[in-house]
This record gives sequence, structure tokens and C-alpha cells, in this order.
Amino acid sequence: MSSEQPQPIEPAPPAEPSDSARSSDEHEYSLGEVVELARDIVLYAPIALVLDAPELLPKLAEQGKQHMRNARALGPHALRRIQSRLLSTAGAVGGQAAEVLRQFGLSPEPTADAPSRSASPRRASAAPRRAVDVEPSGRARGGARLRGRPPGPQDDPQQGGPAAGVTSFGSPQESARPATLDDLDDLVALAEAAIDEKRGQKGGQVWSRRERRGDPLEESLQASIVAPDHEVAVGQLDGVTVGFGAVRIELLADGGRLGLIGELYVDPGCRAVGVGEVLMNHLLDWCRARGCFGVDSLALPGDRSTKNFFESFGLVARAIVVHRRLD
Repeated sequence: MSSEQPQPIEPAPPAEPSDSARSSDEHEYSLGEVVELARDIVLYAPIALVLDAPELLPKLAEQGKQHMRNARALGPHALRRIQSRLLSTAGAVGGQAAEVLRQFGLSPEPTADAPSRSASPRRASAAPRRAVDVEPSGRARGGARLRGRPPGPQDDPQQGGPAAGVTSFGSPQESARPATLDDLDDLVALAEAAIDEKRGQKGGQVWSRRERRGDPLEESLQASIVAPDHEVAVGQLDGVTVGFGAVRIELLADGGRLGLIGELYVDPGCRAVGVGEVLMNHLLDWCRARGCFGVDSLALPGDRSTKNFFESFGLVARAIVVHRRLD
């Protein structure tokens, strides 16, 4: 009697992961996907910016005109500084664009016999794609190389840094310092702008007759700059004066010292970037160093932005001034 041998039971194949399981796993990008992502960031986004320029230019031009009007109001010194920055920035941006196009093989190497701009780009034939040997790490190395050249700095970018051949433009640097007599022209222009702005606010007409700095402004500012119990400070963006503040010490009946901030103004085109904050900190530090127990200032009714600014530094209302016209 023959006995049948038991057939071995083969294990069931592993179940295919569900779509939800696949989505929860970390996606591993292929070399092709990485290249496409790099093209989107480095090539296509700048090209889209250039093509959309006709729609963006009118808005940017109007903003530029406003900045130039502000610069002219601040005097020739500020205008020259802004013009210098515009020229240097434009040259650097042009160089960056040419470098990006060259690295992607869309622009020839710069030579003395470079063709004119009228040459049609369609005449250039695209280079055939080459095979790429990929190391286990997933990076293109050895054998045939991308664009047929050795690896360069652009193939090893540092996280958080600019691409090779591209200049990094930092944010404008705001600062505050004590004013000098050389700042008088800028200070007079800023003081006039501050008075005009405040005069148009609710309560501004009486303020302009009672609380504002007296005329002539140049002599009044000069006296405040040299007075030991006054401090006048200028606020700057990249070395260009765009704001100012002034404080004085008032001796009270009990011998205490109170700081009175009479002026704090920043050009409207340069607000919301931190100049007012550094000016305020400068004035507060000056008062603190001279033994003031506190500081006062003034915000007209309805001037919510000034009120909010003062409250962010801990200045809150301690009195309400009321007024009635008699005519």
C-alpha cells in the first residue's frame, strides 16, 4: 500500500500594499524627477517671470515712481544711494540670468565674437542626450556626464545657500544712530513730511499749532542735536536715511526724569521693515541710560497704526486730552 507524500504548502505571496499605505511611505525621487524639479526652480520659474513681465511692469513701475518721489524728498544724498543700488542690482541680475542659461546649455560661452541679439535661437541644434552612470548614492558621476562636462560647483549645492554663479541679495539692513549736523538736510525734509502727515489727521490742526516742532525747522533741529538733554536719531536702510526720532528729558516737580518722545517718523515707502522699531529702541535706550523712570508720547485720535506701534513697546494711555472749539 503506497502512501502519498504530503505536498509542501507554498507561502502565500505578500499582499500588495494599499494606496493609503503607499502614500504613507516616504516617496523616493528618481534622478529624472530631481532633474525636472531643478529645472522648474532654476529655469522655468525665471522664464515665467520674464514672460509675465508685461502684466507686472505697470504695477512695479508705479511703485518705483513712488520710491523715487520719496527719495527726491529726502534729498540728493538718498537719491544717489538708491540709484547706485539700482545700477548694481540690475547688473548682477543680468549676469545671473546669463549664467543660468549657460549652465543649461541654452546660451553659448561668452566670447569676444558673440552673435548679436537678432540671431534666431531656433538655428541652434539641441545636443543629443547622453547616458548617465549613476552611483549607488543616486548621484550622476563617472562615465558619461550630464552636458558632457566634468562636475562643477553647481552639481554640489549647499543647502540654504545660493546656486553656483548666483549672487545672494540679502534683505535691506535697518539701523539707527545719533544724528549729526551733517544730517540736517535729511532731517528738515523728514520733519516737514511728518508735520504735513499729522496735520491732516483728526486733531492735527491744533497739534500743529501747539505740540509740533517750532520754526525754522533747521535751527530747531540743530539746537536739539547739540543739547545734552535732547536726542535726535536717524533711521536708515542700507545707510540711506529714511526716518528720524526725537526725545527730550523733562524734569518733574519731584525731581524725577521723564522722557518725552516728540517725533517718530518713517518715510511711507520704507515702513513695515523695522526702521521704526530700531528708532524706538534707540530712544528708549537713551532715556534709560539717563535715569528716566518712563517715557511719554502722543498719538492723535483715530491714528490706530501709531497707537498699536506704541502699545507694542508697552506705552499705554494714561490720560485723555479733550478739546472744544469756541468759534
